[in-house]
Amino acid sequence: MPDKPGIWQRYGPTIEALLVFVVSAAVLIQILIWSRPFTDTILPQWVAAYSAWVLALLGAEGQARGIIITSTIGSVAIIRECTGVYPMALYLAAVFAYRCTWRRKLVGVVGGIAVIQLLNLIRILSLIYIQKLYPASFEYMHLVVWQSLMMFLTALIWLVWSTAFSRSRPRGDHPG
Repeated sequence: MPDKPGIWQRYGPTIEALLVFVVSAAVLIQILIWSRPFTDTILPQWVAAYSAWVLALLGAEGQARGIIITSTIGSVAIIRECTGVYPMALYLAAVFAYRCTWRRKLVGVVGGIAVIQLLNLIRILSLIYIQKLYPASFEYMHLVVWQSLMMFLTALIWLVWSTAFSRSRPRGDHPG
């Protein structure tokens, strides 16, 4: 009669990944709390500046003054929650929990952050247009639709990245 694998042999990698994810998420959220001077002022100003720049490219005369974006379409204020830092923190925790080399994790971190920031830019710009064209829908689109969509897309980005690396693992490339 063959020996059945123990619980740790059967579920150990999954438990380990879950623990790494939870600890990483907790540490990253704590870093966000400690870095409030940056995430409350400087980061929203950067997001406002590049969002206004893109609005200007689109012909909407976008300008940023601190955290306020103004344009011929509308105006919005960018706060910490509008910068994509929370989806990025959860994405980073998931990347850290995935078993692959640090080089592959670095690719996931850089690529994922870039894509999340691009999606966040699309979110901000679309909300400015929604505010102008469908003002009654703005709050719902802002607080329900886009927040849910950002979490879903963040998970999808991780899923695409992790699937790409699970299929292309060369021989001798051990997790680490």
